[in-house]
Parts: sequence; C-alpha cells; structure tokens
Amino acid sequence: DPPRFVAFREFAAGVVLFASPDTVGRNRSIASLRRAFDLDSTFTQARLWRGLSYSWYFFTSRSTQNVARADSVLRWTVVSPEKATPYEIALSDFARASAGEVNDLGLDAIHRVVRLTPGSPLGRGLVTLLLDLNRPREALRQLDSTRVRRFGTDSLTGEPEVAYWNTKAEIHHSIGEHDVELIEARRARAAAPSDLTQLRAEMRALAALGDTAALRSALGEVGNVRANDRQFGFAGDLYLTIAQELVAHGHPGMSQEFYRLGVAWTESRRDEAVSRVDMGTRSAILYEESGRHADALAFIQQIVKRDSADARARSYLGRLYAIAGDTANARKQLNWLASLPDAKLAGAPSYERAAMMVHFGRDHWDEAIGLLEQSLRMGQGFGIRRRLHYFTDWQPLRDYPAFKRVLEPR
Repeated sequence: DPPRFVAFREFAAGVVLFASPDTVGRNRSIASLRRAFDLDSTFTQARLWRGLSYSWYFFTSRSTQNVARADSVLRWTVVSPEKATPYEIALSDFARASAGEVNDLGLDAIHRVVRLTPGSPLGRGLVTLLLDLNRPREALRQLDSTRVRRFGTDSLTGEPEVAYWNTKAEIHHSIGEHDVELIEARRARAAAPSDLTQLRAEMRALAALGDTAALRSALGEVGNVRANDRQFGFAGDLYLTIAQELVAHGHPGMSQEFYRLGVAWTESRRDEAVSRVDMGTRSAILYEESGRHADALAFIQQIVKRDSADARARSYLGRLYAIAGDTANARKQLNWLASLPDAKLAGAPSYERAAMMVHFGRDHWDEAIGLLEQSLRMGQGFGIRRRLHYFTDWQPLRDYPAFKRVLEPR
C-alpha cells in the first residue's frame, strides 16, 4: 500500500533537506523523517532514511552523548529481502555500512542507490564517501556529474551552488592544486560573499600560494562577513586555520599576526568560547601557538569541567599535558579515550589518541600513525585527512615516510 499522504509530505521534505550543508537544514531533515515514520509506521523508506540520517550525521561526533544514536541505526534499517525493493535493499545496505568501517562495501551500496535514483541527494553522499576513501579525483568527477547547474538551491538535492564550488576548492587544496583552488574558492565567495566559510576558503588558497599581499587585503574583509551555524563557523577559527596553513606551506612570517588576531578575538568572547567545544578548543590552540601555554591549559580545563564527555576537549587537554611533560596526567586522558566505543563514534577516539601520541616523542610515532589510519577507516575520513598537512600536532611528522603515505591520494 502507498504511504499516507501526510507521511509522504514529511518524508519528501526530509529527503530534500538531507544534503543541507548547515546544521539547521540537517536538523530539519531529521525531524521531518522522524515525523514521516511516526505518521505511518508501515512506510519503509521513511524508516530507512531515518536510520540513514543517524549514521550520516551523528557518527562524526566526538561526544559520547551520541553513542545511543549509533545503536539506533541497526534498529531502523532492517529490511526483509523478500519484501523490499532493490532500492530499499541498497539503501539499507548503505545505511548499515555507514555505521561501520569506511570501505568498498559502502561504496558498492551507495553506487546502487545512485544508479536506481539518479536524482537522489545521495549523489552528493557518494562524493563524500569517495573522499573518505581517499579517492579525490574520482570524487571530483562525481561532483561534476551531480553539479547544481544554476545559482540557488536545486529542487532535488537542496544543495546551493556555493557548496559545489567550496567542495571543489577543498578537494583541489588537498591534492596541492592551489591555483585552481583559488579560482573555485572565489566562485564560492561570489555566490555567498558575506559567508565567513567562503572567505576562509579564499584565504586558505592565498596562504598556500604565499600571496601575502592579497591575503592582507582579504584580512580586511573579516569584519564584513558573518559567522554561521556550522561547526568552526567563526572568525577565531579563520585566524587559526590561516596561520597554520601559512606555516605548513612555508610562509611562517605572517602567521604570528593571525595568531595575535585570533587570541584577541577569543579574549573578546571568552564566555562564549568556554560554552562551545568547537570554539573553546580552537581558542586554546590559539593561546598555545602564541606561546601562552598556561592560558591554553586553564582555558581547556574550564571546557572539560563544563563538558567532560567530549573527546576533542579531553584529547586537547591531554596534548597540553604531554607538551608540558606531564605524562601522568596526559595518560589519564589517553586511557579515558581508549575506553570509548570507537566504532560508534566514527573512530574519533582513535584520532584523538593518535594526535596525543605524537607529543609523547618519536618512539611513539608509528603507534600514532597506526591509530590515525584506524580512525580514518572508522569514519574520520576526508574531514580529518584534508587537514593533516597543517594541523600543528602532525607537523613533526611532515617528512616521515609512513605519514606521507597516509596523505598520498589513492
């Protein structure tokens, strides 16, 4: 039997919003898919998409509060092969694969979904999975094949034109093609000139190219753009990212100016920074990179006191202890991270342990790389891999062969 009309209407709204690049759109998608199934519990596709939303959106979280959502994926995505359509089987396979290790089984399943429904927002999901599997050039081809062909929002995917250009810029940055990256980042800015995320993308390309004159000009625009509701959608992260990119690409001279700006920005918003883990951890890094270790430690301790369940904050606290030579306290954080259910948190605990291990000295580098590779397989993927070249934690390993192999695209 067909689903109830009210349920189908909610389902359609949830699917359209599924590929939203912002948190508001994603939350609305999840709410609509939940309502669709609540309105008609026989609506199989609503149930499958509900389960997929949990695996797709929550598994990148580093908070132990989201572990329960991981368990729900298996509950919502069970289908009977005798009764389900090929599309429903493929969707179920992909949702369940998304809740586990990133591998070619998930790739096969999402290919089946996209072949059966060419207009599906999971065409964009295929791009994401290819990137997570470290296949950026294939991801570029898939991105072009699903491109929104006009400015604004596509009626099928809900993905604005700006997301297309921004994603292309990120991919080209990851493979070192910075001239192309700059062109695409500027196209993203043209589509959303007042969005901080797009300004950061343009400045990231300029930092990689070492164009400090253009970078200084772009710096003057930071006050004219707005923060957004995405993680790290604030000016402090822009200052930190560009400073680290300058160092990573051999242009450290200007980086201290960005660190100073970042610290000043943090100190003007200290209460807000302590209340948000993404903002707080970035602020602590800004203090540390500015040579203010005691301030960084005090800052992150406040964040951990407020939210002791967040793996990112606990890890950075451990890193600061390790940097200071306080191995006993550093290992307390390491042991806490090791106790977390890694598979239900997309490998985030493994990544955070890996970053800590780097600071324990060269004898621990191979162990750190092993944990890093495990975290990438478990779901940290492109979101982490594309940043490894500039994250300060990994700078000592830049020329280490095993680390370079992690960065090399497939």
